Amino acid sequence: MPDVCPPSPRTLVSPKYLLAVLWPARPARDLDLGPKATCAAMPRAPRCRRVRALLRARYRRHVAPARVYALLRACLRRLVPRALWGSRHNERRFLRAVRRLLHLGRHGALSLPELMCRVRVRDCAWLCARPGPRAVSAQEHRRREAVLAAFLGWLLDSYVVGLLRGFFYVTETTFQKHRLLYYRKSVWAELQGLGLRLCVQRGQLRELTPAELRRLRATWRGPASRLRFLPKPQGLRPIVSAERSLEATARQLASRVHVLFGALNWERAQRPHLLGASLLGLDGALAAWRRFVLRMRARDPVPPLWFVKVDVSGAFDALPRDKLLQVVARALRPRRSSYFVRHYALVPGARAGQPQRAFRSHVCALAELRPYLQQFVQLLQEQSGLRDSVVIEQSSSLRETGKSLFRFFLRLVQSHTIQVGSRSFLQCQGIPQGSVLSTLLCSLCYGHMEAQLFRGFQRNGLLLRLVDDFLLVTPHLAHAKAFLSALVRGVPEYGCMANLDKTVVNFPLAPGELGPASPLQLPAHCRFPWCGLLLDTRSLDVHCDYASYTHTSMRMSLTFGQGCAPGRTMLLKLFRVLKLKCQGLFLDLQVNSLPTVCENLHLIFLLQAYRLHACVLQLPRDQSVSRNPHFFLRLVTRTATRAHTLLKAHNRGLSLGSGDASRPLPAEATRWLCLQAFLLKLGQHRTTYSRLLGALRTAHTQLCRQLPRPTLDTLEAVVSASLSKDVGVILD
Repeated sequence: MPDVCPPSPRTLVSPKYLLAVLWPARPARDLDLGPKATCAAMPRAPRCRRVRALLRARYRRHVAPARVYALLRACLRRLVPRALWGSRHNERRFLRAVRRLLHLGRHGALSLPELMCRVRVRDCAWLCARPGPRAVSAQEHRRREAVLAAFLGWLLDSYVVGLLRGFFYVTETTFQKHRLLYYRKSVWAELQGLGLRLCVQRGQLRELTPAELRRLRATWRGPASRLRFLPKPQGLRPIVSAERSLEATARQLASRVHVLFGALNWERAQRPHLLGASLLGLDGALAAWRRFVLRMRARDPVPPLWFVKVDVSGAFDALPRDKLLQVVARALRPRRSSYFVRHYALVPGARAGQPQRAFRSHVCALAELRPYLQQFVQLLQEQSGLRDSVVIEQSSSLRETGKSLFRFFLRLVQSHTIQVGSRSFLQCQGIPQGSVLSTLLCSLCYGHMEAQLFRGFQRNGLLLRLVDDFLLVTPHLAHAKAFLSALVRGVPEYGCMANLDKTVVNFPLAPGELGPASPLQLPAHCRFPWCGLLLDTRSLDVHCDYASYTHTSMRMSLTFGQGCAPGRTMLLKLFRVLKLKCQGLFLDLQVNSLPTVCENLHLIFLLQAYRLHACVLQLPRDQSVSRNPHFFLRLVTRTATRAHTLLKAHNRGLSLGSGDASRPLPAEATRWLCLQAFLLKLGQHRTTYSRLLGALRTAHTQLCRQLPRPTLDTLEAVVSASLSKDVGVILD
């Protein structure tokens, strides 16, 4: 037994005992890219199609967690003697922790107190100095408990995790939220080889010979990046990440990349036209969509609107280098720009007594320089609403020029190497996914393309783009068809080619009008999908698209760490998610009608009820709902109150009827929608929430008496119409 005293089971364990469930796994062997002569003799397009077909056939060959658990259980029973467990009860408790570890999500962790929960120390005779039952002091019991915790922590952290690392490659996906997939090492090596071969055949990567690698290292000291693949429904997505290193060269390179990112961001903020129709998130879509909706509704009559949604195929991987350099040079203006870089540390207000530090950098032009720290703090307060924080200035530099940053970007693009096993590759095309620069560079390139080719399509219409997802709404059918045809034909100078499998329109197309394949054609009046939104093509109301939740466990979309205070952790987690989901696009009464806002609110509350149930299933056994129903009743009530506060914040200047139940959307209506949603979900689990459902029904009945009959009829009609099939198939 080690001499190091382990942490007490009553406290949270150190990071050594926190089991992060995404383990980095290296390839089991060098990947085979296939015979070069065969690849050269085969035409490029058929080769790519054949490799994609092999990927689609093999990526589903992951191992179910139940089979992984069976392997671990068999190994543990072969290794650990029964006397070391102490009893079958302790063995079952440990195996239950192993099963829970396998079902954790991407960011899940298993702490030592959870591992020691309900483990009987007195059953382990090997912990006693003398055999036989005898009373021990509290200090001696804590010592034995610490020794047993050290053993079980070592067994899980070293042996179980070691088995998983040895037999499996564990990875997240692009379509299953935080769910993890377990692949055998041999299967994943085959998949990774196919994905790498596809990148080489497309011209994105070129393998370097040892002599070429030495010459490149002589001129570029930057560390090589690592390539990994994420499973997606139709294959694999390559993700490039810089290798973490403590060397001075690697730290200097990362610092320069962040300075370049800050300079491009500052230029983007000063000249918004550089991004074109690009949005930096759905929050940025609200202002543009509101202006368009008000302009359309002011016309009498409102013309029919035609919608085109286009997804670009392989946007990050297909950007040509010459166009990328041209766009960055246009943004940085190497001959004129000079930048001031300030590095500082930010210490926000401590949460639960644990302050956290964040090291950041701020880049601005010399003309906008605020040299004194007090002026800089005022700038941060104006831009980001900074408060309750300590700002510590670390260093500053006046030497950054647009020319030096562009020269650094040129070397970064031309000398970017990727290491896979013992092989090294040079990236010849596109930008790496996973870099801090990727999204901004892609938006700048497509913004330049829109300024050159699609300037006339926004006349009387609206063009939006979220990275590589285009949306055109126009009253001119000819403009919609011309825009669609241009992207389907492709724009080779920008590497832009539409993916017809993800392209959607709401107007008919003649057979063969776009070639042998055609996009999805919806009716003229429908709810048009785009980037998680459903846009009503006639009323222009905005709904949320919950199709991504279908047949998906809610626990896989929610990371819930219990910690020392599971109830408080759950409360803060649910309120943070609620704030993220109550977006202005769904709650703005200038954009949406009153029934649409009520429907969006009800579905937000219903998803919150699903999340609450997912958290309750993970609570410790001694903190069930039946032991403290008042806490959960307050949680539901505060959920309605916070949602109504966010509703008022998104509708400033409009009277919603606070304190007056006769107004269109008073606080009583929001509480009614919240209680109705929680009763709908929690009522399906009456055994778990038996002591809570009665209080919820009583509060719901009281609200029915307070609300006027017309308002109540409207709410009931909205609730009956908002229960879509997507929400009904969400898993717990």
